[in-house]
Parts: sequence; C-alpha cells; structure tokens
Amino acid sequence: ARRKESGPKDESVPWYRESHLRSISLGSVLLLALLRSITFNLNKTRDVFLLSNCCAVLLNVSPHVSGLHPYAAMRLAAVTVSCMRKYTSMVRRNGGQTAPEGDVSTVLGMYAEACNSLLQVVKHAVRARVVESNIHLVYALVYLQTDFYDVISDPASPFKTPEVGTVMSVIAQADRAIQEDGNARTADQTMEVLRRSGHRLKAAARGQAASASSPPKPSSSSRPPPPDSGSSDGIRTRLERANSFDSSASELSATDAGEFTFTYEEEADPEIFFVPYVWEVTSCVLTAGTLEWDKGRVRVYAAAAEEEEDGGSSEAGGVEGPANYAQDVADAV
Repeated sequence: ARRKESGPKDESVPWYRESHLRSISLGSVLLLALLRSITFNLNKTRDVFLLSNCCAVLLNVSPHVSGLHPYAAMRLAAVTVSCMRKYTSMVRRNGGQTAPEGDVSTVLGMYAEACNSLLQVVKHAVRARVVESNIHLVYALVYLQTDFYDVISDPASPFKTPEVGTVMSVIAQADRAIQEDGNARTADQTMEVLRRSGHRLKAAARGQAASASSPPKPSSSSRPPPPDSGSSDGIRTRLERANSFDSSASELSATDAGEFTFTYEEEADPEIFFVPYVWEVTSCVLTAGTLEWDKGRVRVYAAAAEEEEDGGSSEAGGVEGPANYAQDVADAV
C-alpha cells in the first residue's frame, strides 16, 4: 500500500467526480476513497462497521504514506481539520466531556475515532523519514494552519499539544521558511521553498518531542496561494490498537510499523454477514432516493428460502414482505 512518487500512476480517474485527477498513484486514490467514505459515513449513514473498517485501513497504511498527490494531500489536511472542528464543537455541547476511548456507538465516539485515525495518518506522513516526500501535505497544512490552530487553541478542544505537537512543529518551521524567503508569490514558488527547506522540516519532526509544551502561533501574514490540485453473526471484527496518541511516535522505525496493524478474526461463511449487509446499505441508503426497491421480492437468503419451500426449516427463511426483509437483515447485521 505504499504511495511512491516513482510508482505506477493512473493518467486519470474518471469515476472520481470531486476533481479531475491526473497522474495520480494508486495509493493516493485509495486515500481519497477512504476519505470520501469516512465523510459520507459521518454525515449520512453513520455506520459503525463501515467507520471501523475505514479507520483500520487508514491506520494500517499510515506508516507507508509517501509521495502523496497534491489533491490527496489537500483533502487529507482539509478532512482532518474539518473532523477536528466538528468533534471540538460536539465536545463543547457535551459539557466538555469527550467520548470514551474505543466507544463508537455514539456520533461523538464516531467523530473521536475518525479524528484519531486521521491525525495518526498526518503524523506519520510528516515524520522525519518521509516529510521531504510529502511536501504537498506540508503545504496543505500550512495553507490550513489558521483553522488548525483555532481548533487546537479552543478551550473545549480535546486535542492536547503532545498529541499534535509534531504536526504543529512542522507547520511552524515550514511557515517560517516561507516567510523568510519573502519571494514566494505563487503555489509553485512556495513549493520550491519547502523543497529547499527539507532539512529544516526533518529537524522539526525529530526535535519536537522534547519541546512540545507550548504550541507555535500561526504567522500574521496571509496564507500561501492555494495549491494546484490537478498538476455481527457472520464476521467478528477485532481491532487491536497497539499504539496510543503519543508524541514519542514522531519517528517510526521499520520494526515499529507493525504496532499499527489491525487484525481481523473471520468466522466461516462470512457471506452470511456481508450479503444482507451490502443489500441493506444499497437498498436503504445509497439508492433510496433514486430507486424504489420492491422489498417483498428481495430474498437475502435465496438458498435458504428454496429449502423452506421444499419443506425444510431455516431461521433465515424466505422473505415475503418489507417487515420480514428488514427483520431478516437486522438479524444478520
């Protein structure tokens, strides 16, 4: 799942409608698809199973993020800041109480899980070993630094400096390099300044953990120019998070990468879960406004229904009406 600048790239991705993507790696497409799924889920479906799996995939690939496409980098930064802002607002309305760790049964918990996962990806992408290959992400973070600092400095913010210190340090160093140059008037010029400042960014990523007591402040100057975006019965999921949000993870060695692995325990016949689950999402959520399904004619368990018609018995049975269909799906999901 590595996203290498030198890896194979698609000339275009016609099915991605939000932006016209050119010369983009498969890894960046994967990241965009995950970000789209997470935002859609948080805003509309609020499906715990989907969120848990998207976050698990994000954390599994986070140690290997390198050479992000400009648009993917901007989307990662924007979605992260947006989720952080929304979660902070929800914590404020909740009397300052954050969601219990690992509890995604509530909307508050779902936003907490999404924020933690997204921040972990950003932290890995700007650590010293790979920060020079993710200059587009550094640029995006500098571009959104005011919004980022507003969330961090909010009295109700659940994000503490040790959790985001590496990111803040890299942003501050990148912004300082841009201001010191003084001639960066376009996105390309700003990117060139950041590329020349790679050693400073690496130093910031390495040295932050020892001095994360006070957050740096965004510069009073205007933000840099916007970047060019074009240049469950059937299955039981066990997610094991082996690393907490700690600033000591700013530099991840090859052996540490395994600690961010999510594992899955899958029982026999996983289709017993996935078939009704996919049908439920497809018919009741994704196509509810465009297609009218005759649920009385949908049989989730066709084989079981045939057995029942032949005189056999089955808990799933044939599904003859909307109520039975909903119950049938609910039993499986």
